[in-house]
Amino acid sequence: MESTDARDHLRLVDRIVATTDREVRFPPALLIVIGIAAGLIDALKQARLLGMSVPDDRYVHLPLIGLIIVVGFLSAWRGRNAGRESLMQGYAGGALFIAFIVTMTLNLTAQDRVITDSGMALLWSTSFILALMFAGIMGSRLLLVCGVAMLACTAAASLVGGWMYGMLALGWVLGFLLPGVVLAFGARHGRSAAV
Repeated sequence: MESTDARDHLRLVDRIVATTDREVRFPPALLIVIGIAAGLIDALKQARLLGMSVPDDRYVHLPLIGLIIVVGFLSAWRGRNAGRESLMQGYAGGALFIAFIVTMTLNLTAQDRVITDSGMALLWSTSFILALMFAGIMGSRLLLVCGVAMLACTAAASLVGGWMYGMLALGWVLGFLLPGVVLAFGARHGRSAAV
C-alpha cells in the first residue's frame, strides 16, 4: 500500500471513530475553576446576607469570571493538538460555551434593570445545569449525575428562605467542582464507542 493510500485510510478510520465515540471529555481544570469561581461568588453573597464583612462584588466577580475565561482558552489551546475530538465532545463543549455567552450577555445587559441579583444567580445556575446535563446525556454518567445534583440544589434554593445563595454555591460544588476533581484523578465515566 502506498503512503497516500495509507493516509487516506487512516483519515477514514479517524472520522469513523470521531463520529462513533460517545465519551465526553471536559478538561478537569475548567470544571474545577467553574465550580470554585461560581461557588465562591454565591458563597460570598450568602456570607453578606448573614451579616459578614466580605469584599464588594465588583472586586470579586470580574476577576473570577476572567479566570474562567483564561482557563477555558488555555484548555482549548492546549487541546488543539491533542488528536481527535469526538462529535459528542464538540457538542458538549459548544453547549457549555453557549451557556456562558448567553448568560454573560444577560448579566451585562439585564441585571438590575430587568433581572434582580437573585434572579441572575438562578439564571447562571440554570444555564450551566442545561449544559452539564446535555453533556451528561451525550456521554458522561458522572456529568449527568452531578447535573441532577446541581439541579436539585438550584430547585431547593428558592425554597430555603435566607439560604438561597448557599444552596446555589453547594450546587456549583456538586455540579462542577466534584466532577472536575474526579476526572482529574483519571476516572472514566463515559460511554464506550458504538460502532
